[in-house]
Amino acid sequence: MSNGCADIEELHRIACGRGETTYTDPESGFTVFTELAHQKRGACCGSGCRHCPFDHANVRPRQATSDEEAEASDTEEESHSDA
Repeated sequence: MSNGCADIEELHRIACGRGETTYTDPESGFTVFTELAHQKRGACCGSGCRHCPFDHANVRPRQATSDEEAEASDTEEESHSDA
C-alpha cells in the first residue's frame, strides 16, 4: 500500500470512528463519503464510490473510449500478424 492509500485509509478509519459521513481527500480536496454514509443510504448508488460497502453492486461496466477501442484493435491486429 502506498503512502497515499495508507493516509486515505487512516483518514477514513478516523472519520468512521467519529461517526462522520465524509472526510476530505488530502490530494484532491474532494469530499469523500465514508462507509457510514453508504450504509445510511442502504444500497449501492452505482457511482463507484471508494468506500462502498455493497461491492459496487450497481456500478455499470465502464465503456471504452474510442481511443481505447482503437488501441485494442491495433493490439489485436498485431497478435494475429504474429501467427
